[in-house]
Amino acid sequence: MGKALLLTVSLVFLHHIAFENIDPCLCTHLVYSHVNTTDDISKWKDEPNYKRFNGLKLSNKNLKTLIGFGGWKFGTSRFTSIAATKKSRSKFIEAVIIFLRKQGFDGLDLDWKYPAARGSPRKDKKHFTLLVKELFEAFTAEAQTSGKDRLLLTAPVASNINVIKKGYEIAMVSKYLDFISVITYHFYGNWNKFTGHNSPLFRSSVHNDHQSNLNVQSALKFWADKGAPAEKLLVAFPTFGNSYTLKSLETGLRAPVSGAGAPGPYTGKSGLLAYSEICPFLKGATRKLINEQKVPYAFKGDQWVGYDDPQSFETKAQWLKKNKFAGAMVWALNLDDYSGTQCNQGAYPLVKTLKSVLDIKSPEAPKDKGRGEIQPLPTVHKDKNGDDHWAAEDKFPMTRLIQSTLQYLPNSITTTVISGTMVAKSPDSKENSLLCVFVKEYVESDGADPQQTKDSNCLTEDGLRTIDKEENRDKVTFLNSPDYTL
Repeated sequence: MGKALLLTVSLVFLHHIAFENIDPCLCTHLVYSHVNTTDDISKWKDEPNYKRFNGLKLSNKNLKTLIGFGGWKFGTSRFTSIAATKKSRSKFIEAVIIFLRKQGFDGLDLDWKYPAARGSPRKDKKHFTLLVKELFEAFTAEAQTSGKDRLLLTAPVASNINVIKKGYEIAMVSKYLDFISVITYHFYGNWNKFTGHNSPLFRSSVHNDHQSNLNVQSALKFWADKGAPAEKLLVAFPTFGNSYTLKSLETGLRAPVSGAGAPGPYTGKSGLLAYSEICPFLKGATRKLINEQKVPYAFKGDQWVGYDDPQSFETKAQWLKKNKFAGAMVWALNLDDYSGTQCNQGAYPLVKTLKSVLDIKSPEAPKDKGRGEIQPLPTVHKDKNGDDHWAAEDKFPMTRLIQSTLQYLPNSITTTVISGTMVAKSPDSKENSLLCVFVKEYVESDGADPQQTKDSNCLTEDGLRTIDKEENRDKVTFLNSPDYTL
């Protein structure tokens, strides 16, 4: 039986890759994270990306999408205010339900880092329980009233046992959460004065008793022993490593460091390297496996990084299955080698390892009204001018052009389909522009009259085009070239 695989997509992803290039069959759940500009969710105005993100479900009918609320940078004070009273919680919950239904999300990922920690008062331990309980009860009542599936409720939670004890009534909150993502990474980092692995599976004999619980196994065991059902616990898998600058010639675990490692070219953050940055670093580096902890590290010059690779992901996933946990959570999709250009392991090598070991099945492709299987959207590439192109090798039937274009266009475009012609108005960056799609084969197979559709004055029998900007319209051509330009 397959496990759950929850992937997180952050807004950083949008700077490097279009949502449409996310493989919607990689996982069971996708979380759209790091979108917070205010604690009032009713004021979040990112509708174009919400629609594009949730449009991924068109290619995977089993995919569930959630919005992430909170995060490390969000802090704790706003959560303290939200959870403080019955009235404040009810106001938040009502706004959440309206937002999720309006935007097409299937649930909420409540990312409070952490109750009763980082400036959060002790009473927030109880308030977190109340917030989760009341969210679940409201989601249940709304589903009964609307006739829709109940909205999902998940939460990333602490892995540090001291933080867990202070912040969570484990048995209580476990009743109301669909999944509990234990954040089993950042066990060690540049805040330490020595090297340590980001996400070790087991403890190491070189660490002292104080650090004996800083590992995946200890964290999951604590949650389970205190009342969290194994079938709700997700193990967090990082697609990044924590890095250090060495202080001496020592290069093993607990080697002294002077601070964070150098930033990578993609993430630009000291002390952290994405897997897509680690692969180039490994060229010329010394790589070693920490046998006790089942994870690798590498060093080159004065730079040291503890990271995960496909082998350690497989080892952890097999351990997860053996212990009958619910599945995995990945932070984050954009830190894997999503393009497949850096590691020579194909696209998404880490996530695809999890998908394989956890037996995540790809759904059958949907049918296009009896015309055959609908294939995933073509790969989008940037040309030298920064414009998007569908790659020539991604040819697909013209009968799919209307549907594919609908998925690709930004959410702010409103669409109307008449006799096989899609008219899409007002893209984000171009006011009052007009896009028209005409697929001769599609129109004729539906019994429409091609001559009538040509009267719209924005069609050709050979494909798609828009009219010049002098007529207040974009000039883009979709003809019979294999390289369709958007």
